[in-house]
Amino acid sequence: MTKMRKRISVGIMMVLMVILLSGCQLTDSYPLKTSTVLLAGSSMEEPSSDIASMLDGSTSSMDKKVLFLVAERDLRYHWSFTKELSGSGNLAYNISYLLNLPAKLFRNIQADIGVGKYFNEQAQSESGLSSYSNSVYSVATPVTWIIMDIIYAVIGFFAALLMLIFGTIIGLLHHPINTLTDLPGLIVGVVKTVYYAVAHFFYW
Repeated sequence: MTKMRKRISVGIMMVLMVILLSGCQLTDSYPLKTSTVLLAGSSMEEPSSDIASMLDGSTSSMDKKVLFLVAERDLRYHWSFTKELSGSGNLAYNISYLLNLPAKLFRNIQADIGVGKYFNEQAQSESGLSSYSNSVYSVATPVTWIIMDIIYAVIGFFAALLMLIFGTIIGLLHHPINTLTDLPGLIVGVVKTVYYAVAHFFYW
């Protein structure tokens, strides 16, 4: 029993060391990973200029389609949308984000595990690195990203709860007319997003 505990402790320490030593590289790669998950989940045949601008941090071309796409696919909470969206747009984004959060977290963790499988395959095919070091890296990488995903999800959950009220007020003050004119289309979008919140557990 004592030997088993020691082995588990050593294993955990090794994983933590790899995470700490490779943290900068993993953090720098993380936006690429999340963008890939987002675009892979797009129902469009190819990434539109709206999605590309959104990934670059620009929301000047924000529309209802992109609003729901981001809320349903991207794990990160986008504070930058608040002033761009009307009051009803903010309400729809936050409702959609909260409803779709479980499926997004599930799919992102699937992608993280896929990264680990990729490194395992690389370990078998490349002779430059030992299979042992690659196998450790194949555990550390997805574990790091899973932890980051959970952090993003927790922050996003509380942010969306908070902005259900404050985001709607800010959007109403910035775009009072659009708050009313956007409402019919956004009601339809929210009905669809309820469906996707369940469906995305089964297909992406």
